[in-house]
Amino acid sequence: MTLLFLSIATSGLPKGSLSADSRQQPWIVRMACCLATEDGTPIEQFSCGIRAGERKIDPEATARHGITSAYAARSGVDESFALSMVCGLKMKAKADGSTRPDKPGLASNARFVVCWDAAFVRGIIGSLFERLGEPASAWVRPGLSFIGLQELCAPWLRLPSAKGDESGAYRKPTRDEAAAFFLGAAPRPLPHTVDANLQIEKALFPALRSRGALEMEGQAA
Repeated sequence: MTLLFLSIATSGLPKGSLSADSRQQPWIVRMACCLATEDGTPIEQFSCGIRAGERKIDPEATARHGITSAYAARSGVDESFALSMVCGLKMKAKADGSTRPDKPGLASNARFVVCWDAAFVRGIIGSLFERLGEPASAWVRPGLSFIGLQELCAPWLRLPSAKGDESGAYRKPTRDEAAAFFLGAAPRPLPHTVDANLQIEKALFPALRSRGALEMEGQAA
């Protein structure tokens, strides 16, 4: 069984008032992933920044991950290339006559995609696919399932709900709160890089699994 650990940093938070394919929706400024065996042995790894062009990164997002609009404007790879490496994209001609890489993507070799917030990652990537003229679920093949570590950590930490939240549900922990509980790790100062976040998520996975928090064959795509 193979796992794809996937962590992303974005230009901001999704805008619920806009359609998923709106150019004003946030985009991925950096992604890091690791295709690994069940015991965590790396098979293939990929990490890159994504070129911003004229797009801007919200200052609040920069404070979290440390990537500025100025830096992203002059560095990184094409967005469709990054998505093709991780998720796969069909070969499609561009206006200049070139084509996107015809590569299945690391996710095609995985049974599970492991993220901190799986719903957030799927939503962001789905939005980017729609902006490129592909269905949001184009990379979610039959048999590919998603594991959200944040949701799995919540009942273990039992953090009180936020003020004003009357649902009674536990507050979802931050990565550092989960790392402190499961790994004994000290809190990190901001910013938190995607690559560092990925290492925490890779360490949290076996910690959760050893406690019986994961039912690998029961995760739905």
